[in-house]
Amino acid sequence: MRPRPPASNGAKPAEIRLDYATYNLSSLVLQKNGWLEKEFEADGIAIKWVFSAGSNKANEFISSNSADFASTAGAAALLARTNGVPLKTVYVYSKPEWTALVVSKDSTVAAVADLKGKKIAVTRGTDPFFFLLRSLKEAGLSQNASRSSICSTAMAGWRCSVAMWTPGLVLTRTWPRPS
Repeated sequence: MRPRPPASNGAKPAEIRLDYATYNLSSLVLQKNGWLEKEFEADGIAIKWVFSAGSNKANEFISSNSADFASTAGAAALLARTNGVPLKTVYVYSKPEWTALVVSKDSTVAAVADLKGKKIAVTRGTDPFFFLLRSLKEAGLSQNASRSSICSTAMAGWRCSVAMWTPGLVLTRTWPRPS
């Protein structure tokens, strides 16, 4: 994607670039049904969808001017704003209790305190990351008390705990279990 300057002088853009993400169900519905394409077709405006693997990526798209609209979670947006990313909130969708810490069904981890020294998969800069940090702190653990890696490593099959958002929780039923 090539960054482009935002439209000035009130002219219509040739295209609108939006992200879609598994953590943003509204974006998936809009994309699947082609509603934005239909809405802007008469104006000659193309819709370009860009996959966002997490709030951190959505914030990168905005920061690099690679997307016009991107979906990000609250804590990740706050962090991005403090780092100078020019975010502007135009729509808020809330689904409470959408992040969880999960472990495999044969795990010995029964409480957050049991994560001391364990591998925890999480994508830095996302709400699950901030949820994990808060959970560790409440359990009297620091971020250094456990080792963290990114989610894609966990999905490749190693045993660990994962901080993730609700649509991703469905995947935990089908993850390969290493022997």
